[in-house]
Amino acid sequence: AEPMWMFLPATADILDAEETENQRKIASNAGFETLVISNPYVGIEMSSIQVSDEDSHPNSLGHKLIADAILSSIMKKHPTVLRKLQFKTISNEN
Repeated sequence: AEPMWMFLPATADILDAEETENQRKIASNAGFETLVISNPYVGIEMSSIQVSDEDSHPNSLGHKLIADAILSSIMKKHPTVLRKLQFKTISNEN
C-alpha cells in the first residue's frame, strides 16, 4: 500500500492552481501518490449540491459527483485497481 495525498475542493472554494500545485509537489516529494480533483462539480449549480444555503458541505448528489471524480482519476492512473477491488470484495464474502 502507498500513502496518497488528494486535493478536493469544497463546494464553495475558489481554487488557487499555483498553491494546489505547490502542495501537490510537497506531497509527491515526501513519497505520496498524488491525486488532484480540481472540480468534480463542473456544470452543476452549487445550490443543487450543497446541504443548504447556510451549509456548503456537499449533499448526496455532491458526494456522488465527488466519488465519481475520485474513481475516474484513480482509474486513469491505475487502470487495474478496480479489478483488484472487485476481487477483494468477492473474496471477503466467502
